[in-house]
Amino acid sequence: MNRAGAAVLLLLGVCSRVPVAASLDGGISELQAEEWASMPNDLHWMRNAAEYQAMTRQLYASATKVLEERVASGEFEGKQWGVALDADETVLDNSLEAKERRGADFDMDLWHDWCRREEAPAVPGSVAFTRRVKELGGKVAIVSNRSVVVQESTEANLIKLGVPFDVVLLMEDDDEKEPRWERVESGNAKAGLEAFEIVMFFGDNITDFPGLTQDLAKEGESSAFSDFGYKYFVFPNPVYGSWATNAKL
Repeated sequence: MNRAGAAVLLLLGVCSRVPVAASLDGGISELQAEEWASMPNDLHWMRNAAEYQAMTRQLYASATKVLEERVASGEFEGKQWGVALDADETVLDNSLEAKERRGADFDMDLWHDWCRREEAPAVPGSVAFTRRVKELGGKVAIVSNRSVVVQESTEANLIKLGVPFDVVLLMEDDDEKEPRWERVESGNAKAGLEAFEIVMFFGDNITDFPGLTQDLAKEGESSAFSDFGYKYFVFPNPVYGSWATNAKL
């Protein structure tokens, strides 16, 4: 079937809201019109684009190379060190939860139900990276604004995926992460866990990095972004985030 014929079949399927069988150059097939209608392009991109997977793998591969070079240089000699990663859309992929809502507004109770299912897959590259951190002698802190009410489920999900971690710090009352990072670096994060310096930060929101906010976008100076690619690694998330409140210029 040529592209024009496939396009017509897809369009007819959307209009009639029945399952469609089609093939676009060996790609998508047996699409349901309802899913097409309810899935916005930003979510479609995160769930299905080769570019998304390439980008997350590229980011983790780059971070691994940088970390290995820093370890080899002796920078961490005699130190306790580690990395801090956000959970959602950095280590855990929650796009299925958004898909299942089919365009409905975010609901905290439904979100907690999703977390308790422990079904989030790993963001591509995250498992290999965290394992490499441990092999190099570092610690792994997962610092997330998931609520502590899903602490057990979050840890279980990570364990199922094979993500090694030394501590998982979720949100209690304050969504600010700085106090939790300070607990890690002062040795107050978890009984029996020594203090360690956080040498790399990973997240999908600019607030996953110390002292940074959306104001960074207004500064426009390259020096303001100098830690990215070395100490800070940011992951793509066009579905939600603090960026959504920025002015649409």
